Amino acid sequence: MLSASLSLLPLVQADSRFRVRINMVNFTGLVMLFISWLCARIAAFSSSFSGTVLVVKQNSSVHSPIGVFHSRPVRREQLRASVLLLTPPRQSTTPTKMVLLAGTVRCLTRTPAAVNRLYLAELYKQPLNGRSAIQRVAVSSSAAQDALKPEGSSAFEFLIVDVKGEKGNVGCIQLNRPKALNALSSPLMSELNTALEQFEADDNINAIVITGSEKAFAAGADIKEMQNRQFPDVYRINFLNNWNKLTEIRKPVIAAVNGFALGGGCELAMMCDIIYAGEKAQFGQPEINIGTIPGAGGTQRLIRAIGKSKAMEMILTGNRMGAAEAEKAGLVSKVFPPDQLLSETIKLADKISAQSRVAIMMCKEAVNAANETSLAEGLKFEKRLFHATFAMNDRKEGMTAFLEKRSPNYSD
Repeated sequence: MLSASLSLLPLVQADSRFRVRINMVNFTGLVMLFISWLCARIAAFSSSFSGTVLVVKQNSSVHSPIGVFHSRPVRREQLRASVLLLTPPRQSTTPTKMVLLAGTVRCLTRTPAAVNRLYLAELYKQPLNGRSAIQRVAVSSSAAQDALKPEGSSAFEFLIVDVKGEKGNVGCIQLNRPKALNALSSPLMSELNTALEQFEADDNINAIVITGSEKAFAAGADIKEMQNRQFPDVYRINFLNNWNKLTEIRKPVIAAVNGFALGGGCELAMMCDIIYAGEKAQFGQPEINIGTIPGAGGTQRLIRAIGKSKAMEMILTGNRMGAAEAEKAGLVSKVFPPDQLLSETIKLADKISAQSRVAIMMCKEAVNAANETSLAEGLKFEKRLFHATFAMNDRKEGMTAFLEKRSPNYSD
């Protein structure tokens, strides 16, 4: 019996080694599988994306957001637990699904393998639990920025960027250098261009509003920045050239002007498509008082707005024009009490946003062409655009809705 047992010992040992090898293979496979999964997760988390984020306090209601941060590229490692991610809505009245990002990215409608393809969804007004739910209206953009930004960084230093309007279709940019009366420095203008580009790229934004504070829309260019510059310097870098970005925006831009709009501030307002003003607004081109001339369109746009005589007087003397006179001269469209100005401007932007987006752009392009072409050429250009609308679904929908006595549902 002992000899038989001894003879079986090598087989037992071999079987044990075989089992150990099998277990090692299984363990190695599990490790490799885990590493693959971990790499996929890391790759997913490191991808960047942009969109609209609704920021809420933890354990607070989605109906009481502290802010909306709009269309800024964000990396996943920047997201904190106070960010609420909404999945895109479908063509129905089903509630918008929401996921609280806490530690890891979780999504109700996508698997972990697809996380790297996930984008922050746009917020839509949809029924939620029988109530009017999500509106892309920011209560405090700065609060939203603080919730998203990494430590020590900021999205905008000199702007407050919000999404406003009944349907969240109005982008609002507030100049925010209160100690300098919103003087237009190069960093501020660079941020303004960035914000404009973001709203221009967002299909949910149909109109843009630019405003300042009640005391100053913008009191002019930053004199301290210009004081020690020399001709070779400003000529080489084409100083102020980036100010023209506003005129390249195809969506309508409305200026809501309270307080001072002087020098560069007046020029910035005139770059906009429409100007609404508060009763205490003051417009002027006072560059002559500091030994220079307007450099961002003051001598060209002001004469087109109010005529040669008035424009020449303002530019040669530095005299200011009040809101009432500016409305009478045609520089501004309407005048409101200062505390009503922004809300009235948002109403106008909302009304514009309800129209066909393509038709809005065509109208803006045709009106602006009138300043650059002869009457004959302008009429030809207008006719071409008019004919082009017959290739649009919105033109057909608009006319059909009119005949059927209903509101149009534009889609182009």
